[in-house]
Amino acid sequence: MPGRPDILRAEHGLLGPEKAEALAQALSSIPKDIERDVRERVGMRLRVRAFLFDPERIAHWTLVQIVGESVLDSPDLVTGAWIDERIDIAIRIAQREDLEAEEAGTPIDEDDPDGAYLFVLDSLGVPLANARASVCAFNALELAIRKVFVEIAVVGKPVAECVEDGLGSKPEILDSLRQALRSLGMMKASEPPVAKGEE
Repeated sequence: MPGRPDILRAEHGLLGPEKAEALAQALSSIPKDIERDVRERVGMRLRVRAFLFDPERIAHWTLVQIVGESVLDSPDLVTGAWIDERIDIAIRIAQREDLEAEEAGTPIDEDDPDGAYLFVLDSLGVPLANARASVCAFNALELAIRKVFVEIAVVGKPVAECVEDGLGSKPEILDSLRQALRSLGMMKASEPPVAKGEE
């Protein structure tokens, strides 16, 4: 069934059992080719826009919009550009959810943490209690800064290749990486970043 189980559980509490079940059934009615296209495009869109979000979470909210806009009877309307617009809306929904959860002091579910939180926990060593705040701070950065971090820390590109790809000069890229790491709570203002190819 499409949709993340943890979000579906939350919706069960927010919507009530009948509406939540109706939503789950509607999500399961989405054609497999559309669901597959959404998931593929979510991964590409998150890389292009350089956000740290669990792809499954963004795919879920994108699929919810597809159901809500009643376009399944007109599959020709579900173009790549149309899906990308809904992905961008899903990203904004996830950003708002994270910010509201931080403001409310809602603890992270230790048994089923969001994939983006797991990334900063496992790859960067950010404590789980600080993971959502770190993700919120990173996702609020300018695209150019996020892009450098994602290409270096997530994709694994060396600095020289980022320069070749037009992401900036070497000093600019290292400065962007420094700002991204600071937003994630990974370094102090005086510390220089160490990137792949710069050790």
